[in-house]
Amino acid sequence: MGTGAGAVLRKLTLTSPDAEVRRAGREFINSVIDFAGRFGAPAILGAWIGGFAFSPILTAVFLGVGVGAIWQVIVEVGAFLRRHAVREGEALVSWSNVGGFLVGLLIMYLTAFLVSF
Repeated sequence: MGTGAGAVLRKLTLTSPDAEVRRAGREFINSVIDFAGRFGAPAILGAWIGGFAFSPILTAVFLGVGVGAIWQVIVEVGAFLRRHAVREGEALVSWSNVGGFLVGLLIMYLTAFLVSF
């Protein structure tokens, strides 16, 4: 589970000169990890660190790590769906696949919405 809500909505960073902003950023990350952990969701720390960093180089590096993690999940799920479709003699794209994808998007946006409070 990754989020940029701390940086975008709350203007929190882990590298701020203001100690209170850094403390609030740590608390926000802890709350997201606790929330994700209750549901067994993976946390993409590279995306968080990249979103909270002031340095353009650190931002690029850690957001790249987050994108790489997301890409790996897409490749693995795509390969799983392809193997399943071949084994079952079904089409690669089906209503259940599209429905699962849309439900996943909905859950992602709802959790980001809930964490923003």
